[in-house]
Amino acid sequence: MDKSWMRTSRTKKQYIDGVEAFIKYAVHNLQKMRNIDPRGNKQQLMMPCPCTTCLNHIEHKVEEVQFHLFKYGIDLSYTKWDKHGEKDEQATTAQIPVNATTEFLDDMDFDMDFGSEIPTDGPATVEMVNATKESFDEDDLAKFQELLLYAEKPLYKGCPDFTKLSAIVKLLNLKGKYGASDKFFTELLGLLKKMLPAGNEMVEKTYHAKKLMRMMGSRYKKIHVCSNNYIPYWKDNKELTVCPTCGISRWKLESISEDLRWHATMRITDCVLRHPADSQAWRIIDEKFLEISKDPRNLWLGISADEAINDYPALGTLCGFPYSGFKGCVVRGKDTHCVRLSASSNVEKENEQTIRPQKTKKIREAEVERFKSRKRETTEEEGSLNQVNEAYWKKFNIWYRKLKYWRHNSVPHCIDFMHVEKNVYESLVGTLINVPRKTKHGMNARLDLAELGIKPELFARKEEDKTTLPPAGYTLTNAEKDIFYKTLSNIRVPQGYCSNFSSLVSLKDRKLIGLKSHDYHMLMQEFLPIAIRSIMHLPTRYAIIRFCFIFKFIFGKEISLQDLDKLQLELVVTLCLLEKFFPPSFFDIIIHLTVRLTREVKLCGPICFRWMYPFERCMKVIKGHVQNRNRPEGGIAEETITEEIIDFLANIIKP
Repeated sequence: MDKSWMRTSRTKKQYIDGVEAFIKYAVHNLQKMRNIDPRGNKQQLMMPCPCTTCLNHIEHKVEEVQFHLFKYGIDLSYTKWDKHGEKDEQATTAQIPVNATTEFLDDMDFDMDFGSEIPTDGPATVEMVNATKESFDEDDLAKFQELLLYAEKPLYKGCPDFTKLSAIVKLLNLKGKYGASDKFFTELLGLLKKMLPAGNEMVEKTYHAKKLMRMMGSRYKKIHVCSNNYIPYWKDNKELTVCPTCGISRWKLESISEDLRWHATMRITDCVLRHPADSQAWRIIDEKFLEISKDPRNLWLGISADEAINDYPALGTLCGFPYSGFKGCVVRGKDTHCVRLSASSNVEKENEQTIRPQKTKKIREAEVERFKSRKRETTEEEGSLNQVNEAYWKKFNIWYRKLKYWRHNSVPHCIDFMHVEKNVYESLVGTLINVPRKTKHGMNARLDLAELGIKPELFARKEEDKTTLPPAGYTLTNAEKDIFYKTLSNIRVPQGYCSNFSSLVSLKDRKLIGLKSHDYHMLMQEFLPIAIRSIMHLPTRYAIIRFCFIFKFIFGKEISLQDLDKLQLELVVTLCLLEKFFPPSFFDIIIHLTVRLTREVKLCGPICFRWMYPFERCMKVIKGHVQNRNRPEGGIAEETITEEIIDFLANIIKP
């Protein structure tokens, strides 16, 4: 019988026909040797498997033997098929003796209409495909054969270095390494397709490249692993509950159990907020729901919906309250104190009179009296606004229906420190340096002052055919703006501390460009006091620096309750100082929310446990995986697996 097919490529027709002929030959002989009726079910027949893994030591059913011959290849030293009924028959073609451990790659033929030379990446690429063989079963035989074909095909006829598969793997590795977008990569593949010789095997789209990679890991499942990485719990170890090497339990790790109980067993209770368990909100739930508090291992979870919980406008949309205009404070609700500014089309939020210091009380009373004494008719716009806000809640929050403990939460929806800090900085610095669409200073702001009858020295003045605005205490000259930007540009910090501000400052255009949320955080707490220390009106500078220090203190990882009470008073005094210099339009809902931050720290614990920085970093990566917005979870899972496969394959095919 012709056995030359044993030394050919497993993707060639000669090998496929040879396997089929071998199976028929072996079945016929074994049925005859074992006195089995040939009309019976041949697929249930057990025979020794001559693949390079089983080496005729293990018997399988006929279908599995056939699959192994394609998956692992036939043992080239098995030239006399004595295990399958061959006696003293001689092969019709001469056989070349080979060692039992020799792989079929050594004699593989790569002509396949692409030239006779083997690309240098060919053997390593085939080895890479074989390394993924565990992810294939009988149903994936066609996929495995297709991958072997791509692993052997030169990228183009006569290509000396790359096969089709190795070229795609290396290109995808570069894409992931340098963060290239899918759109750019598709354009690059299309260009390479045109640059390579005609008839090349390069794919034209990112989708096709990733689809090819997913074939190599299309079947995946979660497998438990020993915490010390001694064994995976699969195959023979699938039913084990304890690692036989280190004795660690499969299901329960002592370190995790200790961490879950830390707040109940090791936490220090001394009126200092270090953990959410120190907060009032935690204690209330413990008291209301004893079934939760009796076992300290019960998990406490927060919900993050990528800014939907913490970004203030989205927070209002989610929980169903008005987040702007009248009654726009999530804490005060209908009792929010506000004054409408007709010129700026804005609503100024006021602080509670009960916590205002006495030294500013007279000033405030004078402003309120002037506003009340001014008689004007309500416009149609304001009338409709008031009518809409008669009903404060716009919808019934779904969490109240789904979670029985939700109504007992002291703070159901947190005001995120990160977003408040960013918006406060934009309003503050936008007003100082007069940034378009960010500044609260302008003609309308001066008209508001005239309408309220306060700060007459800042009223707009008409001089002949033009109107001038007298400089305020926060107004910066061009020379002071240059000092401000130059100081930020020259700041030097350790690597990894924050962004390089020299690349974010445009001295020529006098503006900041490309700022991220963390850049606003560093500016507000660290760099803004430095940048304005030698410029601006002294009392205004003092109020701004004091405001920045309050933000830095609220950020602390350990805060005592007594310090929080003092900080609240300091914050109110600081806002009153800012009201002496900044226009009423500056004090919108964002500035008003700063008064609520200390309350949330007292009720919920330190800010670092619930702000959005870690979630936004994670979501930035995850959102990049979404291709179909109707089924985002599918894209996330597939892209994650694809990245893992590419990293694995790139380690096999070295650049």
